[in-house]
Order: sequence, then C-alpha cells, then structure tokens
Amino acid sequence: MRKTFYYSTILLLSAILVSCSSGRIDSIERGPNEAIVIARYTLDDVGDDVTQESSLRFDSKLLDDISVSPDEANYIYFKMPIGKFYLASIYTKGKSQNIGENFFTITIPDSNIYYIGNISITGALHKHHHLPGGMIGLLADQNHICVDPLIKIENDYEKDVKYFRSLFNTNEKIHELKVVIVPSNQYIDTTDRIHK
Repeated sequence: MRKTFYYSTILLLSAILVSCSSGRIDSIERGPNEAIVIARYTLDDVGDDVTQESSLRFDSKLLDDISVSPDEANYIYFKMPIGKFYLASIYTKGKSQNIGENFFTITIPDSNIYYIGNISITGALHKHHHLPGGMIGLLADQNHICVDPLIKIENDYEKDVKYFRSLFNTNEKIHELKVVIVPSNQYIDTTDRIHK
C-alpha cells in the first residue's frame, strides 16, 4: 500500500513538473522545419512588474500553440515551427488576457535563429475564473474579450544576442525578424530598427 502511494505521488509530481514547463529551449538543435526565436520582455500589469510570473502563448491556425515563460533575466528563447504565429494570450498567476488574432504577428520564414526585440507589454490583465474542461471550457475561453495591450518594441540586438550566445555558446548567425503590430484595424509599425 505504501509503495503504491509512493509511486503514485512521484508520478503525480512528475506530471505537474512536465505540465509547468517553461517552454524555453536547452539546446539550439532543431529540425529542418523549426526555428528559434529569442527576445527580452517585460510585463507591467497596472504598475506591477509581473514578468517573472508570466507566460506568453503564441498560436497559429494550423499548428499547435506554444507557451513560453521568461528566465531570471526576463529573456525568452524557444522553438517555433516555420509559419505565421500571433501572440494569442498573456498569463500570470490568477490573471490572463486574450489578444486579438492579428495584433502581434511574426512570420518564421526558415530554420534560423531570430531576434524579435526587447518587448515591453503594458496592460490590465483580467482575473480569470476556473473554466470547465472540454468543449464548454474551450468555447468559454474563446469568448473572453480580446484587448490590445500597449506594446513597445526596442532594438537592443547587441546586448540581447550577447546574452543568448553566452547561454548556448554559439556563433551561429542570429537574424533580426520584424514583428507586425496592427491594433484596432490600423497598421502601426512600432519597430525602429533595420530588418534584415
């Protein structure tokens, strides 16, 4: 009886740890249809810096979604399949915010490493309620209001790439990738850098 409880507890804790993964990579190895995206970001929720307890969820209509949380220095670095993705939602402990589908998009053209910038997100996140599972939960989640947060993207390429290179000991070329931001059906390019 004790052995069963012991193994059940270990299995449950393992499942929890796997489900709470950061989404960050631990090597730069990737498949032919995968790229690596790197950025530094901060998240301000009405004056509170909640970056360390947050995660970003990127989605595509064709592929699975990707969630990633920052490291201790507020950097994210994760694998993403080739294709077009949008920032679908922001999560923190007890709060979330869905983002409009075309508001913040990136298009991954091929299997390289891409730098998308130093991203500052400011907005009021909403307390989320426990939603039922299955189709009802999915439909309830889709009905949450999508609000455009204030997003500022700056280029700190040298500093951010240096940090990434120090983690992975690589000299592989890191390409700059343009993020397209289209709030409220009006095109605004918030990037102030040269895109290669």
